[in-house]
Amino acid sequence: MSDVHIAVPGEAQRTISEAEARETSSRKGWPAGTLYWKDGMPDWRPVTELAPVPAESQLNPYATPTVAETVAPPQPGMFTFVKDPRGITVVLVVLLGLIVLIDTVSLLLNFSQHVMLSRSFTDEEATANDSRQGMVFVVRLITFIATTVCFCMWIHRANRNSRGFGAQNMQFTPGWAVGWYFIPFANLVKPCQSMAEIWKVSGDPFGWTQRKAGPVVATWWTLWILNNISSNVASRLSGNARNIVDLQASTVAWMVAIGISIASAVSAIILVRGVYRRQAALVRGSRDETGGV
Repeated sequence: MSDVHIAVPGEAQRTISEAEARETSSRKGWPAGTLYWKDGMPDWRPVTELAPVPAESQLNPYATPTVAETVAPPQPGMFTFVKDPRGITVVLVVLLGLIVLIDTVSLLLNFSQHVMLSRSFTDEEATANDSRQGMVFVVRLITFIATTVCFCMWIHRANRNSRGFGAQNMQFTPGWAVGWYFIPFANLVKPCQSMAEIWKVSGDPFGWTQRKAGPVVATWWTLWILNNISSNVASRLSGNARNIVDLQASTVAWMVAIGISIASAVSAIILVRGVYRRQAALVRGSRDETGGV
């Protein structure tokens, strides 16, 4: 075994044999945050990766590694947050929950409007309906803006933490993980790829390139796209409405769009909580993906 360079937080770097480093890992362990490097490595890595070599493997170098040898569970202190995302995750989940609540109210109001348009109604009824619709629209717009800002901040932090876990070859930087949402046409694909990268790294920082994002990210992104399309269609129908029939058609379109929006917000809550729980599990040093959010 070759020599390795050891960097213990608060201490001067030193060089020891790899065998000694592994022995220390098995005997008493290294302080949290200790890194190591040796010739041929592209970057410093957590010293906890230097697990003791099993005796059987030493006796028989041609032995097939067991699962325990090749996929060791993360150790407490092996991963740390660049910045703890718990607070912003809680705020984002609450805002997404408000979107669901407001959309539910809006769905009921649009159903009421559809019923009203199907019969004779007075000017007072129409005015009261317009007032309710306008009030809900303003509240939803404010909540939507706050949610968008918070979501961008959360994505930036989730990406930073993913990089802080030591993941290599990540394609998206924290800035571009957010920026791609605002680039026309590219925002149909890139944000989904970025989120898939965060999801995979959050579950396995060292082997993430061999992982699949799974249905959570795909479902969230599909509903996100459908939400934008349906809202655009409903808005155009509403703006071009010239008679009762047109208003009825636009009301139905809005009901469909709002229903998709509710599903989209719920899927976003599942995604956000899932990413946080995966990252929190790494920091706790377990493969359990349950967390406190």
